[in-house]
Amino acid sequence: MYEDVDVVAHKRKRPELRHAATELGRAFGEALHLSSLWPLHRAPVKGDGHAVFVMPGFLGSDASTTVLRQYLRRHGFDAKPWLQGRNTGRARVQTGLVREFLRLSDKLQAPVSLVGHSLGGVYARELARQHPERVRGVVSLGSPFASATGGSVARLVREAFDQVATRSLEEFRATVSAIDPRLPPGVPSTSIYSRTDGVVHWHSCLEQDGALTENIEVYGSHCGMVVNASVLQAVADRLAQPHRNWQKFTPAAGVSFRYPRHHAGRDSVNGGNDSA
Repeated sequence: MYEDVDVVAHKRKRPELRHAATELGRAFGEALHLSSLWPLHRAPVKGDGHAVFVMPGFLGSDASTTVLRQYLRRHGFDAKPWLQGRNTGRARVQTGLVREFLRLSDKLQAPVSLVGHSLGGVYARELARQHPERVRGVVSLGSPFASATGGSVARLVREAFDQVATRSLEEFRATVSAIDPRLPPGVPSTSIYSRTDGVVHWHSCLEQDGALTENIEVYGSHCGMVVNASVLQAVADRLAQPHRNWQKFTPAAGVSFRYPRHHAGRDSVNGGNDSA
C-alpha cells in the first residue's frame, strides 16, 4: 500500500489551503452535529470493560478528549485520561506519559488499548512498539506517523510546535523512536484519517497494509476527529474486537456511507482519486 501511494514522494505535501482555512469551522460543525444526536446515538457494539488509555493531540489536554472518553464509557469501555496536562511535545511530557502508562498497566495487570489523536497517536504507536505485551491494540486519529519529517504538517502548526516544544519536529522524531516511525507497531493498529484534514496531509496518516493493520477514511476535519460521530463509532467498533482475534473494519450496512473507501468498495487506499 505504501508503494501504491508513494508516501515518501508525498511526505513534503501540506494540507490544501482550503482545508486549513476551514478547519476550525468544520470542527465546530462536527461538534454541533454530535451534540444534537447525542441522546439518540448508539454504537453497534458493546465494549467488554477493558481499559482504554486516551492521548490528546498537540496543545490538547484531557479536556479535549472528554467527549471521546464519555462516548467510550457509554459504550462499555473504561476510558482513561492521560493526566499529563497540555500536550506540548516536550520531553517531560513524554517521560510522564510513559510513567503513567506503565503505572496503569501494572495496576490492571491486563493489556490496555491505546487511542491517540494526532500527536497522541504518534505516542500511542511508540508505546505499543516498546511494550507490545502491555498493549491490546492502537487506534490513531489523524496522526502523521507516516512522514519521516514534519513536512506534511501545516506550516503554522509546525512553527507552533517548534516554539512550544522548544525543538523541531525532526528532533522530536529522534527522541520518540530510533527506528522508522512508519513501521507498524506489531499489535492490531488502525489509522483513521480524512482527505480534507486541514492540519496534516492525509498521506502522512496511512498505515502499511498487513494482517494487523488498516486504514479507515472518514469525512471531516483534523481538530474535529475527537467529536466526529463517524470517528467515534469506528473507534468503538475497533476497541470491541475480541482480544487475539482481531478482524479488519467492516461498517454496518446502514452507516457505510460515512466511510468513503469502504462505501465505494475499494480495498486499498490507492483506489479512486488520491488527490487531497
